[in-house]
Amino acid sequence: MAIKKKDRRKMMIYLTAFVLVTAAAFLYKMFFDGDMSGFVKSSAASGISASGKSLETETAVPETSGTDETTEPEAIDVYICGQVNSPGVYRFVPGVILDDVIRRAGGMTAAAASDRINLVYIISSNMSVYIPTEEECLSGYSDDSGIIRIAGKNSWDNTGGDPSAARGTVNINTAGKEELMTLPGIGEVLASQIISYREEHPFKSVKDICNVSGIGQAKYNMIKDLIVCK
Repeated sequence: MAIKKKDRRKMMIYLTAFVLVTAAAFLYKMFFDGDMSGFVKSSAASGISASGKSLETETAVPETSGTDETTEPEAIDVYICGQVNSPGVYRFVPGVILDDVIRRAGGMTAAAASDRINLVYIISSNMSVYIPTEEECLSGYSDDSGIIRIAGKNSWDNTGGDPSAARGTVNINTAGKEELMTLPGIGEVLASQIISYREEHPFKSVKDICNVSGIGQAKYNMIKDLIVCK
């Protein structure tokens, strides 16, 4: 009887050991096969990746504004000619002043009307600049009143310092080419066009000068107080 109990005890030990070994082997296999769905919460369900990071964090695409805040302003080209030592096209950052452009072009020549040039004129877009001689200014050169101060004018606004004194000094129906060229923004070409136009269509009002090709609202605003129609 004692032998039977002893045998039964051994059988129980063997059976228990077998069950433990089998269970251990089963767990070991599932662990390395990656199939732990029956024992741990799914990574996808928990939102956690194998690296331990949130799936949203790993898959998110960085948002871009579509603009580069460090982009430098677009360059502008300035063509400068006339009385400068090295005429040509030069590239600058918008906001450059005329003095910098002239220096880049080798400075003004001895014949330039240097005291009539607005050196602090600000250039913010592509443009052409012509530096005239003193003789040209004396003859009424005024293609760009913001840059060139013509003879007899004491300021850059082309009013000669006394707007009332200048008002009505040029009769656009009778003035010759030279007199018309004393008006701001009116060069030789425009003066000739004014004369040609009035020969067929005499001006009935100062506003009619806008009918001349090349004279728009901006130029008209510059000369409207300096002209009369008689």
